[in-house]
Amino acid sequence: MTAYAEELNFEEAARIRDQIAAVEQTLEKQKTVSQAPNDQDVVAFHRQGTAWEFQVLFFRRGLLVGNKSFHFSRLNLPEEEALPAFLRQYYAEEPSIPHEVLLPLPAEDEPLLEEWLSEKRGGKVEVHAPQRGDKKSLVEMARKNAEHAFLKKVSETETLALILQELKEKLRLRTLPRRAECFDISNLFGTLAVGSMVSFLDGRPDRSQYRHFKVQAPSFPDDYAMMYEVLKRRYSKLEGDQEKPDLLIVDGGKGQLNVALAVLAEVGLQDTLSAIGLAKDKGPSPKKIAEKTADKIYLPNVKDPILLGHSASLRYLQRIRDEAHRFAVTYHKKLRGKHGLRTILDEIPGIGGVKKKALLREFGSLPKIQEASADRLSQIASLTQRDAQTVFEFFHPPAKECGIRMRNGIIED
Repeated sequence: MTAYAEELNFEEAARIRDQIAAVEQTLEKQKTVSQAPNDQDVVAFHRQGTAWEFQVLFFRRGLLVGNKSFHFSRLNLPEEEALPAFLRQYYAEEPSIPHEVLLPLPAEDEPLLEEWLSEKRGGKVEVHAPQRGDKKSLVEMARKNAEHAFLKKVSETETLALILQELKEKLRLRTLPRRAECFDISNLFGTLAVGSMVSFLDGRPDRSQYRHFKVQAPSFPDDYAMMYEVLKRRYSKLEGDQEKPDLLIVDGGKGQLNVALAVLAEVGLQDTLSAIGLAKDKGPSPKKIAEKTADKIYLPNVKDPILLGHSASLRYLQRIRDEAHRFAVTYHKKLRGKHGLRTILDEIPGIGGVKKKALLREFGSLPKIQEASADRLSQIASLTQRDAQTVFEFFHPPAKECGIRMRNGIIED
């Protein structure tokens, strides 16, 4: 299914998806057993923009005996308000009240709901949102069923429209991001640096608009300067009648976003083109890794990043970002294959074949050469003191101007 989706063969992907769902549904009905001996309703939802799908799973004496799904196309409420509203509407007409109702998040009026449901049932009813264990797993099962039901009801075009609308609202964009361009940089110690630009139009890659950039300067690792050069080359060439993207995405955080904003201001597009930064949280927290919610979105003039959670909108942005990364890495590997790794040492002034071999023989790899101090380099018999200093400064150059000045990721005037 994933392979067909990556090839944009959505019909075959959908066919296999439905087969998988049918098998999973059959197995779950036959084998799913709740550890609780009493009756339970498990409620969860899936949403995209203002469209919602609520799912209720019925467990009776520990066995899954059925489910119901409810679709709302225009429900403009926050989750903490939409869930209690659904529960009141559903149980007002539902004659069978269980001993326990499990929810995906705490309801603001849980005590009132419990009192109301207990009165309708004629016995105690517990309403709560489990945080771990088997009951949490049951809620996740209901959420997956809600997502599957939603995708079956909403066509691909409608789904994309909901995603674009949600992105427009959450990212505070000027227009729907129908065309998005994303940029990534790939390099090895600042050499053979390349930039990539991918373009998506209405949810699909527009490969005719993809671009590669050989970064001309600087010849040392400076991601901000490299991004600045690539963006400047791309957007300074736009003519007045050329189609402009609705959204510019840079792979990185606040620093890379500020570089993009500086370029847009220089070329006069700051009022017509929206830009965001999409960054992965590199913190080692096991909780973040397990939840897979670490990607952060940086907006202009907003201090803290925003999170979109497990949403289709975030997955769409990640897909664009990952495609830009793949495109950059593929081109970079192609250049490395042509030039070879030793090309990096060839670029050091005054370091010929003998001295290059001596460096590789002494240190064994390029990373170790880069890490070596000037004193350590001068201990190699084939290198003079001046050669050692030249090699050291090649990998550790003094700061240079690149058109913008940065401090802690912020562009200075």
